[in-house]
Amino acid sequence: DMGGLGYHATLSQDGRWIATFTDEPERTLVLVPTGPGTPRKIPVPAFAGYDTRAELLPDGKTALLWGVQGGKPFAWYRLDLDSGATQAITQEGANFFVYQTILSPDAQWIEFNTPRGHFMSRTDGTDSGPVKGIDRLDAVSGWTADSKGLILFDRNRLPAPVTRLDPITGKRTPLMTLQPSDPVGISGVQGLQVAPDGRTYAYNVVRKQSTLYLVEGLK
Repeated sequence: DMGGLGYHATLSQDGRWIATFTDEPERTLVLVPTGPGTPRKIPVPAFAGYDTRAELLPDGKTALLWGVQGGKPFAWYRLDLDSGATQAITQEGANFFVYQTILSPDAQWIEFNTPRGHFMSRTDGTDSGPVKGIDRLDAVSGWTADSKGLILFDRNRLPAPVTRLDPITGKRTPLMTLQPSDPVGISGVQGLQVAPDGRTYAYNVVRKQSTLYLVEGLK
């Protein structure tokens, strides 16, 4: 039973856990097993009242939380699942694209944006620095399979080009283009998800159509 749950539900990289939140009776991170097992609950009351997202690290002991803690601006925090202790790992104002895969496949890096541009950081908060070569109009899908590049796409036109960006050097390499078989009423791609192996992808679009009517005999 997952009644009352569902704030930014995310799936762990190994597919064994769903991380979501409840507000009953206080903001709580709930880890729900995808197979047999008992849900695990970790209270995070300092995040109450605001949207929150969790990314589970493969060590089984740590999660990354994004949200507003104690009324401060949005940021990413490292959460100890046993003690409930948190530590800020990004500057305040950190955000992300709604469909973005935050965590790199090797679970060593996260990519996020701020009012000052795009940044990347190790999951322990070290080696934080700006992403080179990214444009403000670029949408971030996530990481390449080798965890060394970012996958970017253009949301504002069709066909939509998809690019690999080296965040250290800024080098861009074309990967593919996205083009729905029937583009009528579609202005662009809303979100792109690429499988960890880089071989499979899915994207979603919004189709807006209208009907033109001719009215005769008006008086």
